[in-house]
Amino acid sequence: MSLYLPDLDPTTREFMLREFDSEQAGSPYVPAVLSAHGLSVWPTMMRNAIEFGDDDTLINDLWGTPAVFVQQETYLRQGLIRTRSVNVRQAAERLGTGEFNTWYVRGLAARFLDEGISHVMVYRAAEPKWAPSGCTEHEGTIVPVQEVYDGHRARYWPTEDPDAFAIPFQPGCHHSIGRVA
Repeated sequence: MSLYLPDLDPTTREFMLREFDSEQAGSPYVPAVLSAHGLSVWPTMMRNAIEFGDDDTLINDLWGTPAVFVQQETYLRQGLIRTRSVNVRQAAERLGTGEFNTWYVRGLAARFLDEGISHVMVYRAAEPKWAPSGCTEHEGTIVPVQEVYDGHRARYWPTEDPDAFAIPFQPGCHHSIGRVA
């Protein structure tokens, strides 16, 4: 496992799966880098990683099935929208790490709320390839669990709110939450 997730146990997995299934039953987040085939197999891959694996499981499943990704993706650079070929390995790492951590944070926050825990500490679960400035400012902070729970994807889905508080804070951010020592 690339991410350090000390509370990844059967109880947390149950909460992760419950939260994931709840989102899937409503208006699920759709990663833009997934192809039509990818969109059809994504929920199963994510569910498998939540129930039986970790971020590396998800990365390997994605990397082992290159057809899950679109061939081209758009991105913004210096104010211009550009197009590039998708690097399958990088896309698998980015999506696998980010999404597994997103569901770990959501599930653990739900668990802590259920257990009556009021605050969590934000910590770096893995070293990123590059450190987005926005997420480093939260490292080591203690925040209310409810704020973390409510901030699920709040910066980018279902609408974009760049001022919202969320952990992970942005793409490429490898911060997670844990118990306050």
